[in-house]
Amino acid sequence: MTRTSSATRRVSAATGFAVERGLKLTRDDQIRRDAITRVMCDLELDFCRFRQEWNIEFGAYFADAVADLRPLADDGLVQIMSDRISVTPSGRLFLRNIGMCFDRYLKMPPPATSRAIPVRPERRNTPSGAAAPGRVHPSPSC
Repeated sequence: MTRTSSATRRVSAATGFAVERGLKLTRDDQIRRDAITRVMCDLELDFCRFRQEWNIEFGAYFADAVADLRPLADDGLVQIMSDRISVTPSGRLFLRNIGMCFDRYLKMPPPATSRAIPVRPERRNTPSGAAAPGRVHPSPSC
C-alpha cells in the first residue's frame, strides 16, 4: 500500500494524473523534442509538415541545427535538402549525434557552481625532502 497525501489524491482525482513533480516544458522545448523525435523515429524531418504543425519557419528557427548538421552531411550521415532532412543508412548508427544538433541545452555553457571540496595542491618532490605545500608529515613517534 502506497501512502499518498490528501493533496496528491485531490490532484489525481481532478486531473487523472498522479504527478507530484515534473518539468514544465517551454514551447521551444516541445518544438525541439518533436524535431528530435521525428529525426530519430521517422529518419527524416519534413520542413513543410513541421512548419504547418508548429507555425514556425523551419530554416530560420533551426538555422543553428542545420549548420551543426552540415559536417554530418559531409560525412554522409544525413542529407540536407531544400524541403527535408533525411538520415542515410550510415547515419542510423549515429542517430543520437544527429538528434543532438537540435538540442539547445547541449549548446549552453554549464552553470557556474562552487566546489564543495577544495582542490588539493599537487604533491611535489622537493630536493630537501620537505613536504609539498598543504601536506603534513607524521611525527616520527606515530
